[in-house]
Amino acid sequence: MSEKGQWPEAVGLPAEQAKAIVLQDDPTINIQILGENDPTTRDFRTNRVRIFTNGQGIVTSAPRRG
Repeated sequence: MSEKGQWPEAVGLPAEQAKAIVLQDDPTINIQILGENDPTTRDFRTNRVRIFTNGQGIVTSAPRRG
């Protein structure tokens, strides 16, 4: 498991490309692709990365564990 906690290099990329970057660092991570205004739970999970996108599917903030 990679200890990397954020992927700022994914901002501005299509969601699937960002997902591939995260999976390259940790292939066991659970990835959720969400809209930037979608509701989420507030629990923190080190085995989860949420990728937030705009209406065009572009990553709007750095994906991070949690």
